[in-house]
This record gives sequence, C-alpha cells and structure tokens, in this order.
Amino acid sequence: MEETKDSKMIQNQTIIKAEELCVYFKRTNTKALENISFEVGKGETIALLGHNGAGKSTLLRCIYGSLRVQSGSVKINGEIIKNYTDIFFQSEDFLMNQSMTVFENIYFRLNLLKNEKFDIESILCEYGLIEKLDTPIKYLSSGLKQRASLAFGLSSKPLLMLLDEPTNAVDPATKYLLEKKMREYKEKLATCIFATHELDFAYRVSDRILMLQNGHLIKDVQVRDLDSSEELKEMYFKASKDSLLREVI
Repeated sequence: MEETKDSKMIQNQTIIKAEELCVYFKRTNTKALENISFEVGKGETIALLGHNGAGKSTLLRCIYGSLRVQSGSVKINGEIIKNYTDIFFQSEDFLMNQSMTVFENIYFRLNLLKNEKFDIESILCEYGLIEKLDTPIKYLSSGLKQRASLAFGLSSKPLLMLLDEPTNAVDPATKYLLEKKMREYKEKLATCIFATHELDFAYRVSDRILMLQNGHLIKDVQVRDLDSSEELKEMYFKASKDSLLREVI
C-alpha cells in the first residue's frame, strides 16, 4: 500500500505492542505461539501470512483479548485491552445473531455502542445489502455474510480492525469492496491486522507482512521493500521451506 510522508510519521506512533507471546493448548499438546514479539504503528495495515495452523487466528485472538496467553503480553495504547468498543474482530464466528435480520444486527450493535448518528439504510446501500435488510443472517450466501459482517463491524468506525481470512469464499465484488473499505479506513488512521492465504491481496493492501510458521514469527517484511507480488511469493515459500528444514534438522 502506497505511503505518504504523513502516514510514515503516523505509523511511528505505536498502537499495538506484543512481547514474548506464548500460547499452549494442553488438549492437543500444541505450542500455538512461541515468543512472538512485534509492534504496530497507528494507521498501519499488517498482513499475517502462514499455512493452516501457523498461528494466525490465535494471534488475532490474543490481540483482541479473547484468548488467554501463558506468558508475554499484548498492549494496545500501552494498556492490556479492556475496552472492545473501538475494536472490530471479524472471524467465522463473529458475534452476529444468525437468527436476526441484517438490519436488526446492525441496529442493535450501533445502539449498544450508543452511536446516535447513523442511517442504517445508507449503510446497507453502501455494502450492497439494502435488498437483504429483512433477511436473517443464516440465510445469506458466504459473500453476503461477509458483507453483512463488514457493515456490522465497520459501521461503528473502529480504530482497530482484526480480520481473520476476510477474502475466504467471497466473490470478486465483495473482495473489491473489502479492499476499498480497508483503504478508506486507513485514510482515517484506523489500524488493521488481517490473516490471509492470498499473497497478491496481501501485497496490494498491506504496509507490512508478518510471516508465521508453526507458532513462530519467521519474517517481518516492509511491502515497500518488495518489487512485486512475485518477489513476495518467492520470499514466502523460501522462508517457509527454510523454517521447516530447520525444524527437521
């Protein structure tokens, strides 16, 4: 994602600081995250790359505060997370009521957050959902569920967006809308961290890329230092291969 001089200055303001994060799942005897440390600047867009089980979703949940860590910490603006109202966490089980309509979900969220200045029909038009306003979430297609989730979360204008596989099983129009919204919110100084398997998408929309492999952070790359998405692909596959070889040896 293209940077300006002002955006670089803004990104020097640390909003997220993770230090030596460790997560261990006793039931499966798995180290999900091991000694993960990084910082994220205000207005920065970060892509998390890695194979299934690399730790991407676990890391997002640690940042959100819904998953307990065995050691280490995540701080947002210098504090352990206490207030969820400025954070939008989108995942497969994000908290939309599946039996309620699209309209009802957004209405109750904005009322819960005491957001008095909103026009739900305008929001639904913006996300291409106006014809589905009376449809329960459970009856929507995968692409429309993703749009409803975006409308549900982004309508409250969060300062931090955490997106877990936002491009998974969506149509090109929804993917385009997602990319558009991510760019718009970046201009408003919102910070975004998203997990994805799509390297081309990560290259287009992110400022930095964190590569995870079996719970370890193996690469932290500035997108501006890459010449093309092909270079990112080569780096990703080489880093993953080298990491796996080290584990075998």
